[in-house]
Amino acid sequence: MVVSRLKRVSVRNVWHTEEKDFTPWLKENIDILSEVLGMELSIIEQEAKVGENFEADLLAASAF
Repeated sequence: MVVSRLKRVSVRNVWHTEEKDFTPWLKENIDILSEVLGMELSIIEQEAKVGENFEADLLAASAF
């Protein structure tokens, strides 16, 4: 096991673009967000239409 210090980095160094890098990563790791928020989330749709001119990156539902 390797133990090291945490290092603060810019999110842009990890995920260069939101739509091509961050959103797919979040979709694949929704369980991490679920754990942090303390609720079970399930993805319903990626790039879901919200109104006429907007899209939500991820549409998720919570099972209470």
